[in-house]
Amino acid sequence: MNGKSSRSQSHVRSDARATAGATRLRRSVLRSVVSSRSRSRRPRVEYSEQEVRNLLRGVQKYGRDFKAIRLVYEFHPSRTPVDLYDKFRHMRPRLPPADGADPEPGSAWRRLAPGGDAPLADVD
Repeated sequence: MNGKSSRSQSHVRSDARATAGATRLRRSVLRSVVSSRSRSRRPRVEYSEQEVRNLLRGVQKYGRDFKAIRLVYEFHPSRTPVDLYDKFRHMRPRLPPADGADPEPGSAWRRLAPGGDAPLADVD
């Protein structure tokens, strides 16, 4: 093998590396442009009182299996198990005290209970 052959091979390899690097850069730029344009957020849908009741009853019955809760109870078609988990996680500070005391007036538990007099846990 002469020196000219190895020099041309290394030149071809460096061109291939440069091309591959440029292709990766173009793909990443295109991916960010396409993802920001084509992927829009889902429209926000407020939870109805019935959905909140279903979520709380489902957690009482199935624990934290939000996939099972989603399949068994009625929710808006766009709700995912992750949506249910997030809603439950944000509601947790308002859960009634463990000692069985009545929740404070105006809390979600009192508002959702039929008649508004008993915590939801006592309804079923």
